Amino acid sequence: MRMRNYISMSIIFLCFCFSCQNNVDKSQKIWLHRANDIEKAQYFQDKYSGLEIDITFVDSLQTFLVLHGGGHVELSPITLEQWFDEIWTAKQMNLWLDFKNLNNNNKVAALNELNRLCSKYKVKKGNFIVESWNASCLTAYKNAGFQVSFYIPNFKPQSVSKTELQKQTDKIRRIISENNLTTISGYYYQYQYMRDSFPDKDVLIWYHLSDTNIRNEYIQIANADPKVKVLLVAEEVPADYID
Repeated sequence: MRMRNYISMSIIFLCFCFSCQNNVDKSQKIWLHRANDIEKAQYFQDKYSGLEIDITFVDSLQTFLVLHGGGHVELSPITLEQWFDEIWTAKQMNLWLDFKNLNNNNKVAALNELNRLCSKYKVKKGNFIVESWNASCLTAYKNAGFQVSFYIPNFKPQSVSKTELQKQTDKIRRIISENNLTTISGYYYQYQYMRDSFPDKDVLIWYHLSDTNIRNEYIQIANADPKVKVLLVAEEVPADYID
């Protein structure tokens, strides 16, 4: 009888742990990093409340490709419109668009195309986060009803001198002020720096590596900190998955 009770309690405990982990992953703040691949986006679309994808605007096509670039191999990138056609729940969920090449030359045409896609698929603009390092171009998207975020320069705060850190801080503060931005984004190792240096700003971060201990640590941080609005986490489709 004791052994039976022990086994029963163990099963209950394991189920509780599994349920907690699922609840953590399903948190409104925890989104999937780099869902560019259709199969990956389809597999995880019901597990996460938001997806992040990389987009590049192509002038000659006057549309977006779901494309990271910068050395990342994507042999046959699809258009953002094709991505929407395949990911039906994207119409109701949150999307983080990492806009890789937003600039003064394409900001108007790209905004027009994004507006067209929102209209076609009946997607709420407020469900989108448009992220770019080009802060001056984000104003038009903010005024159009999209959420926006300034991608701060990539540096490790703990690895630079105090002089360099202050230089970066002053630069970021100036950019934020000039463009009236309320949200900034950066790598997980920039989290504490962003919170300490810009305590009045909302923060978006991502943990793109596979260490589950660190991943869970940042999930706890994100869920506990009201200024962290989104944490992106990495996860891959299981090798034995068959659609």
